[in-house]
Amino acid sequence: VQPKNVNLGTINMANYEAGHKEKIRATVLLVKDDINDWKLMVSTLEPDMGVIGDYTKPIGDFKWRAGGAKATQLTYTDLTNYDVEAARGLKSGTTNIIYIDYRILLAWENDAPGVYNINILYTLTTQ
Repeated sequence: VQPKNVNLGTINMANYEAGHKEKIRATVLLVKDDINDWKLMVSTLEPDMGVIGDYTKPIGDFKWRAGGAKATQLTYTDLTNYDVEAARGLKSGTTNIIYIDYRILLAWENDAPGVYNINILYTLTTQ
């Protein structure tokens, strides 16, 4: 997967009132393996999303889910420091499209204004 920056944009009052900011189909992955059955895993190596002042935004505030015919993680789940399966498929000559949606949890009482970042690791492996 080529590195890609995804900007969720400016957080506004409506996002805080909703409790989150969401980006649907933030990342699109194309998976094709005609030799092996495969699994797509999602994780991060980061301990947090960044520090502003004395506030550290936890990775648990970053949620993701997968979409597409081969997606297995269809509901939002925490981004973690260990692999979580996003999709799986059987060997074939077909290109599979996997969509990844992102959601950042927000709380007036917790979040300090600033720019937060996280690196997401996608791992394609055999079943």
